[in-house]
Amino acid sequence: MSPNTSPVNDEVQLTPATNVQPDPTADVVTRLLAEGLISTADAARLISDKQGRAVSTCTIGRWADDGVRTGDGRVVRLEAIRLGGRLKTSAEAVHRFVCRQQTAVGV
Repeated sequence: MSPNTSPVNDEVQLTPATNVQPDPTADVVTRLLAEGLISTADAARLISDKQGRAVSTCTIGRWADDGVRTGDGRVVRLEAIRLGGRLKTSAEAVHRFVCRQQTAVGV
């Protein structure tokens, strides 16, 4: 038997590309790269606390990792990626994060 042939019983069934599940992580990476990445420090400067100071960069990390529970019970996470060991997001992702926290009652 030549190396390019195989017995009928050992044939491998290939899955068509249409059966491949889309990778949501790849979608987030593509979107954030297209929007332009910013550091957690830059993201923190976009949001201020009650005294008008930028929130902590650790807070940005918590929002990306753990998210925030909204009044209606949903958990909203900041879209972010790790690049070279650093957490990166985009200004647009911060905007979406804030918008997704709003409930119909509070708006």
